[in-house]
Amino acid sequence: MTTNPAEAPVRSATEDQRGKIAMSWWAQLRPQDVAFDPEPAKKRSANPGDRAAIARLKRASLFEAAADPATLDLFTRLSAYRKLAFNDLSRVAVLAGVLPHIKEHKAEPIARTIGKPRGGDVEAAVLKPLRLRRLMTTAGDDDLLIAFRRLVALADGKTNVAGLATLVLDWDRDEIGDRTRTRFAFDYYDAGDHAPALADPSIAAKKD
Repeated sequence: MTTNPAEAPVRSATEDQRGKIAMSWWAQLRPQDVAFDPEPAKKRSANPGDRAAIARLKRASLFEAAADPATLDLFTRLSAYRKLAFNDLSRVAVLAGVLPHIKEHKAEPIARTIGKPRGGDVEAAVLKPLRLRRLMTTAGDDDLLIAFRRLVALADGKTNVAGLATLVLDWDRDEIGDRTRTRFAFDYYDAGDHAPALADPSIAAKKD
């Protein structure tokens, strides 16, 4: 029997509790199908999903995503785990605008999916090294919405939902952002076993 992605075990060091929350939100939006359960008709009846929300968020601008009821639901869920400020809504809107593009959850982090093939040359990566360098300097919610939508497209819509969520939330967030991008680069070059560990940070690193 296959595993419902909302209940799948978290394997990556980057997949903290916020990733699990985002994964549950993503799974509830998507109508259940044969990829998740051997009895699809029964599963679809239990969770028809929200196709309208998926369609809206997939094409939404940052402003439109921030005003969407599904985004506000995600914000509320994340805030219940760790209190968020109103300023955090914009970053949650980025996440809500990216996750609906994921068609299938995979255990492998997205940096491995689009990175250097194991035993191969880095020039054979789906995401070329030049684009990786550009990605590493990307910051700001509008640009990150575009960048991570492109990453999901490069991964053919198949990636680790929880891991991607924490990447989006932490990508340019002061010190934790530096560690997050470093971990991404290690995974991209198939050196994840040597990457520094990530702590479980708040959604936005606060300066003293």
